[in-house]
Amino acid sequence: MQVTITRTIQIPDGAQRINENEERIHSFGLSLTRELLREAWQNSQNRHWSCEVCGSENIIRRGYRDYTVTTILGRVKLRRARVRCHECGKAGRASDSGLKKVEGSRVSAKFAELASSSEASWPYRPHM
Repeated sequence: MQVTITRTIQIPDGAQRINENEERIHSFGLSLTRELLREAWQNSQNRHWSCEVCGSENIIRRGYRDYTVTTILGRVKLRRARVRCHECGKAGRASDSGLKKVEGSRVSAKFAELASSSEASWPYRPHM
């Protein structure tokens, strides 16, 4: 899969603004990577589907539903394809296996892994 996104950023001249430029470029980079993730997700929604229950490839698309997921890049709004199997009637959302729920939150597997490792590094202190 190839995803192409073209964006322009305006950066003021002057080395004395290094902190301002650093923040501007960092924010721009994060927004660009979130957009790339969103576009890659959308492209994956257009692939050929098969039913998770019966294996049939006779899948009917039923539109999209927005889904916000927390990733290592920040929160990203994804459009999840809603599908139904024409053979067995099973309904669901495409790419559920690519998402992982942790404690009721919508997070990517990589974010969950990072959150778990940071929690494991914190010392245990009982509440008193």
